Amino acid sequence: MKKLIILSWFFFCSFGLYLNNSMIKQAYADGHRTFDIHVLTDQSKIGGQPWDGPGAMLAGPFLPEVSSPPDLVVCTFGEQGLLSCLTSPKRNDRSACHNSFDCDWLNVLIEPEIFGITIIDLDVKQNDFVDAVILVDRREQKRSQAADRIEAVMRSFIAANAPALMEGEKERRERPFQRIILPLCEEDTCVLRQSRILFERVDP
Repeated sequence: MKKLIILSWFFFCSFGLYLNNSMIKQAYADGHRTFDIHVLTDQSKIGGQPWDGPGAMLAGPFLPEVSSPPDLVVCTFGEQGLLSCLTSPKRNDRSACHNSFDCDWLNVLIEPEIFGITIIDLDVKQNDFVDAVILVDRREQKRSQAADRIEAVMRSFIAANAPALMEGEKERRERPFQRIILPLCEEDTCVLRQSRILFERVDP
């Protein structure tokens, strides 16, 4: 519950970015872009466990499988840190797509050049880290210091809000985050480690 409270606080502090028209106008002037973001998760975690609930293995052969799809939230990052977490319009501590393997977030303001995306499954007791990716405009930016700084901020955020408990998950997170050229994810769905993501540009 403590972790959920921390995550909710981040949501509350960042959600105002989407409610302030003057900030949005300034953001466009600074080169920001707007995208629709589409995410489709795998049917289970990378180790085969269900996203929510114990699943058939823990429930036992004579009990119904107690599992359900994830409650997805996407958080965006720039060089200055967390920009926003995209949640339910009604409640900042809830997913906009309850119990769903896929989710669409519309008119998302994105930083120019380099930005990060973190996908989290919101749970009451323990949030799950789904995926993280850094998107760049040009290939040479994949090895840039800016990309390194964004990844460091994302890792701190994930550790605080969706901590790894199992050794296998801890080892998985030691791998470098994927760094992908954004146009590739506009032309077709980009395959991440536990999900797929597609960006559709909708700038006015």
